[in-house]
Amino acid sequence: METMESLINLWWRLPNISSPPWPPAVLLATFLCVVGALSICYLLHSLHLDVGKHKLGGQLPPGSLGIPLLGETLQFAFFSSGPIGSPLPFFSTRLRRYGPVFKTHLMGRPTAVSMDPELSKFLLANEGRSIRAYVPKSFNKILGPTVYLHGVSHRAFRELANLSVSSNAVQKLHVDTIQEHFLACLKSWHQRSSAVLDAQKHCREWAFTYSAKYFLGLEANNPITAALMRDYFVLLNGYASIPINLPGTTYNNIVKARGRISSTIANLIRAKKKEDRKEEMDFLDILLKRTNGDGEHYSGLHVVDWVFAFVLGSYENTALLFANILKFLSENEHVVNELRREHFAIQKTNPNKAKLTWDDYRTMYFTKHVVKETLRMASITQFLFRESLEDIYFKGILIPKGWMVLLNFSMVHFSSDYYTNPLQFDPWRWMCQDSTRNNIDFLVAFGGGPRMCPGSMLVMYEASIFIHHLVTLYKWKRVHEGGKQYDNVDCLSLPIMRNGLFLRLEPLDSNKWQKEQAS
Repeated sequence: METMESLINLWWRLPNISSPPWPPAVLLATFLCVVGALSICYLLHSLHLDVGKHKLGGQLPPGSLGIPLLGETLQFAFFSSGPIGSPLPFFSTRLRRYGPVFKTHLMGRPTAVSMDPELSKFLLANEGRSIRAYVPKSFNKILGPTVYLHGVSHRAFRELANLSVSSNAVQKLHVDTIQEHFLACLKSWHQRSSAVLDAQKHCREWAFTYSAKYFLGLEANNPITAALMRDYFVLLNGYASIPINLPGTTYNNIVKARGRISSTIANLIRAKKKEDRKEEMDFLDILLKRTNGDGEHYSGLHVVDWVFAFVLGSYENTALLFANILKFLSENEHVVNELRREHFAIQKTNPNKAKLTWDDYRTMYFTKHVVKETLRMASITQFLFRESLEDIYFKGILIPKGWMVLLNFSMVHFSSDYYTNPLQFDPWRWMCQDSTRNNIDFLVAFGGGPRMCPGSMLVMYEASIFIHHLVTLYKWKRVHEGGKQYDNVDCLSLPIMRNGLFLRLEPLDSNKWQKEQAS
């Protein structure tokens, strides 16, 4: 790599290389020589890497490093999209060609890709020792310097997250407020009865307004909530764009949106400090009163970045899951009927039908199977990026120090080695833990290791409550607007359905439905 950098520096030092009297033919020949030299250096570097590592007793995974400099980045970008509920072409092609572990070259770095659940879980279990989280510098600028932390700082961040989204926090803080929020949102759907609406868009708005209320204390009708929602949508819809920060570019708009979000959160913090109220009404109140190990309050920069991250992680995961649940239920009426049987039975044991208890949630067995099956078919986290801190050996495979590591769990979810009829939406599979390898659960929906999503319990609870009120209040039908019938998503950006999710909803006559089921 040093050789390539030297050649590039030499190119730029050549005097007047782009000005007369240099003929075009000379310029072209010079350019081709430089490109050829770079290509030779790249190939020699790759050969040296292969041979050198083999001498150390390791064997690099099979695969290709692609073309010089670009590697396989373009193929990765073009073939990492497809319909929800099906494998991504970039990975399925290489799985057939090389097996579940292969090497490639992405975003300027040699990369080991794991679609092997044992290797992936081994790597996640060794985070902080053999590997660490990796995020490109352009992403880091958007997320903020205090979000992607390591070691002690990361543990402190997770402790704060557990205050808001752990199992105990869900029971204490979310049981009633979530139900009130979803009932209010569903009421707005009721007012549009028989109308066609984009449920995916509404799910995103629902999830965001709840996150804004819980983390920042903002009501849904507050203008600040609407402004924040617009900026978060700008950020998420284009965060995988080319990181060129020039006026008018997508990345420039994202950076500006991030700045506005930070300013808004900072203003809310200043306002709360002036109030100095003793009662903790939202998570920001809790966070401002917390201290670190030295007994000091966290800095304003930390609080701004952490609240930004909490809102970001909580609302979009929930919104994606809700939309995907609606999609799969729209295609599987027999699953909806089974859900209704479960939830009407819960209502019979609960005289206060509008309000569920934590014990009610614990009896939603089939509902949880539906959520798990949705997460299997449409993974919120398609893949994770890590960086190797040392040479890693696993069952004869070598991942060299300094390589990027891409862990792909969605391909495991679609593998017949682990699931029967993996492309079929079948919640009943979870009743017997359908897995063809020793009944081990290979579902990885929320990451793993020390960076596993701390809000998994909250997401499961939100989805279950959403399903309860949905199936007991409504019947609905999928409408393909403009003849668009494909649910393609781009997994390098936000994995939302490009053509939306249009539904026609009508109030459910529960008595009529139950009589039909009994007959």
